[in-house]
Amino acid sequence: MAEQLITNEVKEAVPDKSVGDQRSIILKMVHIVAVGLSLLVIWLAQPGSSLFSWHPTLMALGFCFLMIEAILMFSPQSSLIASVPRATKVRLHWILQTSAVIAALGGFAAIYYNKNIYNKLHFQSWHGCLGLCTVIVICLQSLQGVGVLYSKLPLASMLKPRQLKQLHAMCGSLVYLFSCVTLCLGFYSNWFVKNTNIYVQGGSVISAICLSSIVIGQVYTEYGLKRHPGK
Repeated sequence: MAEQLITNEVKEAVPDKSVGDQRSIILKMVHIVAVGLSLLVIWLAQPGSSLFSWHPTLMALGFCFLMIEAILMFSPQSSLIASVPRATKVRLHWILQTSAVIAALGGFAAIYYNKNIYNKLHFQSWHGCLGLCTVIVICLQSLQGVGVLYSKLPLASMLKPRQLKQLHAMCGSLVYLFSCVTLCLGFYSNWFVKNTNIYVQGGSVISAICLSSIVIGQVYTEYGLKRHPGK
């Protein structure tokens, strides 16, 4: 009887591999969501058809694809290159993240100059105001990333490398959540509503919520759960 109890306790202590594999497969589906949402917006925008078309195109490319892929690269379950050395992941993260920032700045420039051409006022909607804030905080977050990479810089040296990484990850997840809120507002903009229907709008919002949830869950798993191993 005692041996049976011990055996049952051991089975409970060892995680079910099949459950872990299923969870990994589900989490990897986020890449399909990211690619699908990006392609949808790009297809609707028809890049090159007008100056405005580059705004949704570059924003979708930057936030829905490049940035999420840069973040998920470090996830044990969601990463498509989980077995690659961390140094390589860091390098690829920088490449994708820098590309995302460039795309965001390009998308911002496109809508800014497009409004100038038609003599329209800037930042008259929640989407526009939050969009400006999003671009600013993403640039600041990228500068913080420089401190993580070069921890001996004056300001960065005030914290330990582990603390810098944790701060960068937590701020990054909040910035991406902020970005997804801006995206959701964009899905109810005049342009998107005119070119889609309520089902596409709802599906796009759900997709953005899914992306932000995966990112926040990844950061919490990496830094939140490890602080309380006994729980």
